[in-house]
Amino acid sequence: MHMRHRWAVDAGVGLLFVLAAAFLTHRLWPGPAGRVLALNPSDQALDEWFLAYATRAYRGDFSS
Repeated sequence: MHMRHRWAVDAGVGLLFVLAAAFLTHRLWPGPAGRVLALNPSDQALDEWFLAYATRAYRGDFSS
């Protein structure tokens, strides 16, 4: 497989994932601070906490 063709396939798959993510979350974008997932709002809060904790850990701020 040529390198240029492989790059195009990888870019196409990446674009497909971005479009799928945008389709799945398009209703959350107008007001992300005031909207939660309808089926499991506590799971969304836990995921947000994990993401915030990870950014503090990567910076070296381990005081919680």
